Amino acid sequence: MLTVEQFINKSGLDRATIYRQMKEGKIAFIGKGRNRRILDETNRDDFNNPKFRKQIVKHQQEQYDRGLLQAHMLYIQAGKKHTAETEEIKDAILRDVKSWFTRGIEIRGYSEKSIYRKISHGAEKTIKKERDDKGLYKNSVLSSNTSLGKFLEVASHIYFTYKKPNINNCVDLLLEYSRNTERYWELAAIPRATAIKALKKECYNRGWKEAHTYLNHFNEWKNGSAKVMGAFTDEKHCRFGDWIVGDDHKSDVDKILVWNPIRKRFEKQTLRGWHWEEVKTQKCLGYVIKGGELNTEDLIISLMIALKEFGKPAKGILIDNGLGRAGRFKDFCNRAGLIIKFTKPYEGTGKALKERAFRYFKDEFDNKADNYVGSNHAKEGYHPTAALSAPETTVTFEEYSKNFASYIYGWYETRERDREINGKKIRVSIRDYYNSEMTKFKRVDIPDETLRFAYQFEKVVKYHNGMSIRMKNEMYHYMPAPLSYVFNNRKYICCYNPLDMNQVDLYAMERIFDSSTGEIYAEKNDRIATLTCTRNVSAAEHKEFIIRHNKEYEKNIKRLANSIVDQSAEADPNILNPVLTDEGRILDVRKKAVKQITTVLKKELPKKRLVETAENIKKSSELVIVDTNVTSEDYAELEALAENY
Repeated sequence: MLTVEQFINKSGLDRATIYRQMKEGKIAFIGKGRNRRILDETNRDDFNNPKFRKQIVKHQQEQYDRGLLQAHMLYIQAGKKHTAETEEIKDAILRDVKSWFTRGIEIRGYSEKSIYRKISHGAEKTIKKERDDKGLYKNSVLSSNTSLGKFLEVASHIYFTYKKPNINNCVDLLLEYSRNTERYWELAAIPRATAIKALKKECYNRGWKEAHTYLNHFNEWKNGSAKVMGAFTDEKHCRFGDWIVGDDHKSDVDKILVWNPIRKRFEKQTLRGWHWEEVKTQKCLGYVIKGGELNTEDLIISLMIALKEFGKPAKGILIDNGLGRAGRFKDFCNRAGLIIKFTKPYEGTGKALKERAFRYFKDEFDNKADNYVGSNHAKEGYHPTAALSAPETTVTFEEYSKNFASYIYGWYETRERDREINGKKIRVSIRDYYNSEMTKFKRVDIPDETLRFAYQFEKVVKYHNGMSIRMKNEMYHYMPAPLSYVFNNRKYICCYNPLDMNQVDLYAMERIFDSSTGEIYAEKNDRIATLTCTRNVSAAEHKEFIIRHNKEYEKNIKRLANSIVDQSAEADPNILNPVLTDEGRILDVRKKAVKQITTVLKKELPKKRLVETAENIKKSSELVIVDTNVTSEDYAELEALAENY
């Protein structure tokens, strides 16, 4: 017997012709699929194969009976008379029967007399009647209902105990158990071959195979259930921009080399990644890959990339029940205004297109790696030698990341693939499909302030000098103008986006108010300002900011000094009246006090010294002139006289 490939090489026929002739019965074969074998008429051993002979006889009988039923219809239409057409059918059958007989295979029941009888009586004589005892056991033990019940009782227990069914093993254990158990002694008399045949029959009739799959291989059983075609591509089920779907993925390569900065050497680690894509077009919006295990921060970082690329999805994000259940991730989505929908556990259909994208990664990218392992390493993995282990990797994480980025934003997007959209089959690339849908989509961006607040990896910083903060070795300024000195030397919560450190936001940790005026500037958790990193500011802008800052700095100091003086004089306003010195000069006490406090503020002396300066104003030993409505011109005249004197 020959395989299909062997028969093609021997006969010179093409594959389509061979399959057509096999269907027409011109080429004899047995088996199905990969087990199909074709009769080699030059090899006499094939004709001596009982299984092959039985298969040929059965196939030819079906062909003959089909022709005889057609001849019977012609016989009836001709008034129950044999015509040239019926004779032609009879002669063709006789020739074929004789042909097989000369090759050593006898097909009984098709002599000339039998053919005439079958043409005359039709299906009554053509279709063989089933035996009355068909399906019944002829074995003396199995023919008894009581013994058959015992047989099924023991066989079912053994069959369902093993996670992988094995009929031969089951029968051997059954016979061994029956020999050692008095209640089942009669089962030991059943021949092993008969028991195997009987168990196979009962498994088929009672649906044991399906039940075993359901109990022991639920995923395999579930994959055979009916699916709603188009549930993820039809417009009525899923519109562009409704969902961003995310899932984790383990690379189909064995390991990669990751540099360990502590140990100063490369280490082999399994590569994992988290990917986000637009659910309808399979466009990759953001991803993160790393050696080792993923964490919640990886989820949030990759989602922030996707949100900056695509904006806010119309309905929300779709993820599974893994890292997406973390409280920090849920908090991020709540603050960003995103709705999370979790798929059912172990349900691949909820992310069908995402799982298909991972198949693209496997077939189009990982498949080229020298340490490719695939889903089933033993069968589809790369094995250049007899060893079953994957070859040693020479690829570093940086090299893999660079190549994967080139693929995910290159061939993955530009390759045309067959898609079924709204019931129509088209061939289109992910990039073209995504761009065409984006022209009709109304994008909704999430503000940068919202993303920084949503990330909220809280860091406490101190705003000083009315000018800046320092964070991660960078200086951040409030570019419009220095903040009021009410905000100076306080601690704030700094919210930032790790993907964009050009700007950060300050949030108040307490109520902020001016103690001198009682004015409230901010409540707790209010956003104070957005600061900008000066490293990314041009030299001209930086210079302009410094000039503006210095001017506002002087104003703020004088404003604060005046406020302190006013507050100190609340008990007795007369203490700030001008006085006459020993030299006869008119001294402006208020101006002097403001100048002293301004000097203290500029030198940034402790608050204690600032208070002492204010208190010294009240202890002036000079004569205080009571307010007598004397004008400034009068004081000037008095000073001039004092100089002459």
